[in-house]
Amino acid sequence: MWEKRLLLSIFLLGLISRVKSQTIAESYLLPSEGEDTGFSDNENTKLNYVMSFLPVMKSGNTGQVCLFLESKELIRLNITLEYLSTTISIFTEESSNLNECRDFQVPTVDTQQLAYITFSAVGETVKKTERKSFVIDVMKKACHTQIEKTRYKPGDTVRCRAFCIDSDLKPTEENFTRVYMMEPTGARVAQVTQPPSDVGLVSVEFNLSKDAAPGSYRIEFVRELDSAVIVYFSVERYVPPRFDSTVSCPNAVSVLEKSVEIKMSAQYVYGQPVPGNVNGRCCRRVRYAYGRDANCLRGLEDICAEFTAEIDSTTGTHTEILNLDVFRLQFSEYANGIECSVTTKEAGTGVLVTQYCYISVTSQPANLQFDYTYHYQYFKRGLNYPISGILRDERGQPMANELIIIEVNGKKVSNATTDAQGRVECEIDTTSFFQPNISIRISYPNEDQCYSTNQQLPSPWLYDDFYPGYPYPSYRDYPSAEKIVYRFYSESDSYLQMKKIPGRLSCNKNHDIEVEYKVTEDGVGEGATETTFQYLVKARHEIVSHGQQKVDLTNSLTGSFNITLLITSDYALNIQILVIGKMKTEIISDLQEFDVESCFNNEVSLAFTESVVAPGSDVQLELSAAPGSICGLKAYDASLDLLGSYDSLNPDNIHYSVRYYQYGFQVGEFNLEDPAPPCEDPNKEVYCHGRYYRPFSTHTDGDTYGNLQSFGLIVASDLRVRRPVVCGMEEVHNPILYRTFSATESSMVSPGSTPLPVSGDVFETIRSNFDDVAGWQNVMIGSDGKGTAEFIIPDTITEWKSNMICLSKKEGLGLTNEAANVTVFLPFFVEVTHPQFCTRGEKILIDATVANYLEKCIKVEITLEGSGFTPNSLSDDGEVCICKGERTSKKWSVDFSSIGDITITVSASTTHISNSCDGANDESETPRRDTVIKTIIVEAEGVKREVTHSFLNILEGSTIENEVILQIPPNLVEDSYELFCTVVGDPIGLVAANLINLLNLPDGCCEQSMGSLIAVAHMLKYFISTGDLDDELYEKAKSYLAVQYARQLGCRRFDGYYSVFRSSTVYNSWLNINTFWGFELIKPFVFVDTDIQKQTLLLMSKEQNLETGCFYPTGRFFTNQDQDNENAHIQLTAYVAIRLVQNEPYSNGEPLLQGCLKCLQAADLSSLDTFTLAYLYHAAARANLPMVNDLHNLVLQRAVAEGGTVHWQRENSPPGRPFYYVCPSGDVDITANIMLGMIKGPAENQDLNLLGQAATWLSQCQNSRGGYSSSLDTASAVEAMTEFGLLVNVEGTEFEVIVSQGDNEVARINVNTENKMVVQRVNLPVVFETIKISTSGTGNPLTQITSKFNTRISNEDSSFTLNVTTRAETCTEGVAPVIYTDICTMYTGSKSQTNMVLVDIKELTGYTTDKALAYQMLSPLATGEVEFRDNHVQFYVMSLKAQVELCFTITSFLDKRALLYQNSVIIIRDYYDADKAAFAMYTYPCSPTAVE
Repeated sequence: MWEKRLLLSIFLLGLISRVKSQTIAESYLLPSEGEDTGFSDNENTKLNYVMSFLPVMKSGNTGQVCLFLESKELIRLNITLEYLSTTISIFTEESSNLNECRDFQVPTVDTQQLAYITFSAVGETVKKTERKSFVIDVMKKACHTQIEKTRYKPGDTVRCRAFCIDSDLKPTEENFTRVYMMEPTGARVAQVTQPPSDVGLVSVEFNLSKDAAPGSYRIEFVRELDSAVIVYFSVERYVPPRFDSTVSCPNAVSVLEKSVEIKMSAQYVYGQPVPGNVNGRCCRRVRYAYGRDANCLRGLEDICAEFTAEIDSTTGTHTEILNLDVFRLQFSEYANGIECSVTTKEAGTGVLVTQYCYISVTSQPANLQFDYTYHYQYFKRGLNYPISGILRDERGQPMANELIIIEVNGKKVSNATTDAQGRVECEIDTTSFFQPNISIRISYPNEDQCYSTNQQLPSPWLYDDFYPGYPYPSYRDYPSAEKIVYRFYSESDSYLQMKKIPGRLSCNKNHDIEVEYKVTEDGVGEGATETTFQYLVKARHEIVSHGQQKVDLTNSLTGSFNITLLITSDYALNIQILVIGKMKTEIISDLQEFDVESCFNNEVSLAFTESVVAPGSDVQLELSAAPGSICGLKAYDASLDLLGSYDSLNPDNIHYSVRYYQYGFQVGEFNLEDPAPPCEDPNKEVYCHGRYYRPFSTHTDGDTYGNLQSFGLIVASDLRVRRPVVCGMEEVHNPILYRTFSATESSMVSPGSTPLPVSGDVFETIRSNFDDVAGWQNVMIGSDGKGTAEFIIPDTITEWKSNMICLSKKEGLGLTNEAANVTVFLPFFVEVTHPQFCTRGEKILIDATVANYLEKCIKVEITLEGSGFTPNSLSDDGEVCICKGERTSKKWSVDFSSIGDITITVSASTTHISNSCDGANDESETPRRDTVIKTIIVEAEGVKREVTHSFLNILEGSTIENEVILQIPPNLVEDSYELFCTVVGDPIGLVAANLINLLNLPDGCCEQSMGSLIAVAHMLKYFISTGDLDDELYEKAKSYLAVQYARQLGCRRFDGYYSVFRSSTVYNSWLNINTFWGFELIKPFVFVDTDIQKQTLLLMSKEQNLETGCFYPTGRFFTNQDQDNENAHIQLTAYVAIRLVQNEPYSNGEPLLQGCLKCLQAADLSSLDTFTLAYLYHAAARANLPMVNDLHNLVLQRAVAEGGTVHWQRENSPPGRPFYYVCPSGDVDITANIMLGMIKGPAENQDLNLLGQAATWLSQCQNSRGGYSSSLDTASAVEAMTEFGLLVNVEGTEFEVIVSQGDNEVARINVNTENKMVVQRVNLPVVFETIKISTSGTGNPLTQITSKFNTRISNEDSSFTLNVTTRAETCTEGVAPVIYTDICTMYTGSKSQTNMVLVDIKELTGYTTDKALAYQMLSPLATGEVEFRDNHVQFYVMSLKAQVELCFTITSFLDKRALLYQNSVIIIRDYYDADKAAFAMYTYPCSPTAVE
């Protein structure tokens, strides 16, 4: 009964809409002002028209307007484009029947602009005028980069290309003015200016230094008129894995199953199986529970099972049958899953690779799902609705020949049986469906199958809202799937429906798209014998194809036709097909999307001429591309793929980058959507069959307007495209602004080992080049579309891959879809396994493994040679016999006596070749020898040091001489000394180059991050004043400040106070005012919440003594100042006054400032220490207090003059200047504040000579990164140096720096205005004599001489004790899967507690520290940060109290590349007094005998 009422309501609504059709039609039109809109009558079809075009068109490109027009009289037609004062005619003709699309030239614009297309049709009795708007937009270029690889080692050469393409994939000549390589700190370490371009392809390369810091680097291609194009890579010490291990488990098992197969496979990169064994462990954990539920699980333990097996040496595989009975699958006390870890151990080397898999345990072993590939969002009455489902078991395997029940709205409509792929397909007859939506459910009612669920049944209202009286599903206790399908509206009950095609449409092939149709006489007219349907195909926001199809209606009003499309690169990656049909009163339509294969007009191919080559061979590649293309090639070792390398330069990303993303009719800031027609009167009653009815509508109906909106098509027509809406039944939703945007720019080797015969007719290979990249070159394609490339392939036994990018001015971009492959292989070879680096004096293991893939048995002899080390054989010497497919290995224990890059040479030689080990030597076989030459980085023992000598010179067409007396450091570790010179044209340039890491300190501490934030803010203000701030630095600094601002807010407690660490709840008054001040400084650059600032001042007011106005500090800064100073309240009060007097006044801040000044003016000047005096002097100068001149005189009395410099220091500063002298942070802070007092005070106090001497001293305290020894003094010193720099700034920079050692010139560096911000570094020869630096010209250069070296540290002079022990739960065959390192330390110095302490733990080779457990150490250690760098783990401890022992444990797991050092080192040191350190050696916990 309900369905009948609904059907009558729809029928009634149709009647009402027909009565109002003229009114609604007029509402669709946008007539010109004054137009007579009552001139035509559409019901008599005197004029039918449909004009369509895209809402966005490309500036300067070709646009398109399509028109269908049909009239009973001759029509004078005009369609014009109007933009500004320009009018372009598109259609001008007379016709009564027209169906055509025409192209026109879109005007050229610089920015997004609005334009109009006007339609005018005039006949004897017809007159129509309509205007529609569209947007002309500038299509952005997309820029891409191709980097040789994404991981590099120190000392490598980094090669990269960049290119830009337009929206048609054609290359553009981009003006890259400069290309920078930037290290992790942000410093520009190298640059290329005006790199050449070849058909738009720009190639650059940079050399990494051998001591390049690990971390994330980037290369920036700077453009003249747009943002930089950036590519990232990392620098790290890595070893490409030789083999890949995989483990396969079923996704799930049923609770009834008894066993399961676990499959593993291990294959070398060159395709051969890996011999060895596997060890597996599978566990089912006790399920997680809390509260009283956890009490029910008391006493339960995880269930685990282990297995060990040999790998099949012929296939490299093993299948383990795991017994599931032990896991108690039917018991719910345990988690619904089994975790398995499987470790592969390579025979001979002992290299371990561990992989994991997870098996779900389910009580629902069957899974039934819809295949939405074939489904539609809407059903169209009279056209069958397709249903497709897939039935799989718990392991994901298809279940064939099973019965599936199909229900619609809770009623069974049919049965179906699954095919061999578990699929079931059927169609639902929709002829009788009138309701707004239908519920389709498929179920698998197998009474014999295990199926249990705890899911709640749906509430009755869920179904009653849609279908009153809807019954609960009959098969709710079985695997099932359900979906809701909505109704599509058509006034005439006519519809179109395209059939979907799964997968991607292939390029360069014809594809048929089947379209079903159902029309009615109300739609096409009574007696109609044919009708025409039009289609449009859109890709990358352009119409790429259009056409029409006539269908014969003589015999039937239903049927189908095909749209045939030849898919080309213009269609990639996705197309929308819109099919429309013009009925008498409406437009019917269907819209579907199809994925398209990534392809290009420039079809390229790449292939090696041979599939297998010997190491060091000269390999050739054959190239094919469009004639005249420039192709960039690269080749790499396939083992890099096992490290997870990702190449963003792939076909899909290329196409995505030039897509224009726009939905609907909102284009940028322009809303092109027409107003909706008026809604229908809900109270309009119609009498039918003795009853009165009122109209009904629902917002879930689909309609043609929705298709036009999704397709993005502007349509002007006298026909209906929208469904009618009853007033009060409109869709209620939140409006979404669909933004429009286009994708923008982000972003010969030495001869190898060609086999050659040597004396004695031995077939020998010598392999020393183990690079993992090669073949980087550009190749020009000839007029025949062909080209060749060749390169010498490195010596690794592996697979190599090569791909390329090609650019053609005519055909555009081309890219290889799949890499070309070649295998580097020998039938007899040796592989050497060793650690990447070690410390001199340690013992390491070197393993040589010989593989025999010859057809005969051989006897081999293996030797190790080299200098700088002593090898001790751990294997039997002499010959070893191995037959086809077998391996043998030999191990050595090696002691290194030298440091640096140590060369080792391992050779394997055949001494006997025969059919068996006991057979006679086959004289016809040529003896073979394979030699591998490799390098081990041996580090010096002791602790790394760095000493920097800085010189700030103020040049005005003059020459200044500086010198450094280079002395041998005490306890210097031999051969560890490195020396380099750094020059930058502005002393603040180092700050700009090292925004992220000024201090080389951890940034987890809130106080330290504020120091950098304040320094960067002063740097920005300085460069804005000098005019040296470029957009790139400005944006980079703004981004950094925004991130630091957000990070600092994480230090804010719930009550508004700031604490030193984010996890701490201890209030720090110094940090409170410093954070307030820092936020005030960055307000001009980033958003700062002023309410938070006011709250900070409010909280500070509670700390002020109302009687005296003084602040008394809570907490401390990380400086070496005396924290128990009786003048601490004057220090803090002065510090607060300095900050408050500079910021914009807050209503609640001014009283605090006045109280501060009252406190300061009452201070006893005779009792002030220098630290307090400096702060008070700075505050008095800022506030212009009368006492400022008295303070100035006191300051001058305490100045310390030495070596042409002036500084101020604390009373308790240690006497003398030790070799590793670092300016105490307290003295730097004092000197900086006194300088600021002089600069900001009365003019008579600004003694430029004195200030220059103080600035010179400050510059001598700068580290090589531009910061100082801590955060507080860095912020103060950078502020002082920027203020002084503004006083002495000179116009123009042009100077030369000449560095000499003795009488020899060793470096000459030129700096000018163009490169004065570039940090230039030059390595110097290590000679312990005087270094002379001559600087001539104009400017304010900063020159540094930096020494890096290692020294031995004696624990007798240390302020710490350090005890370290290691332990392992098991040592199986000398291998510990897990190592626990117990560390105990104590501070024994003269202070009550230390400053920040660094604990540096060098990991045992082959082991990695568990990062999660390491972070858990933060709480007991009171640390602020833990870092992982190479093979080091570094903990930062806030402070250690004297004579209080601190103990903690770190956990290390065996990694997949495991050969072991016998011992390693741990160092603990005061962060601000590095020479007072302690170190301890710790040993591998398994016995040396077992290791060997």
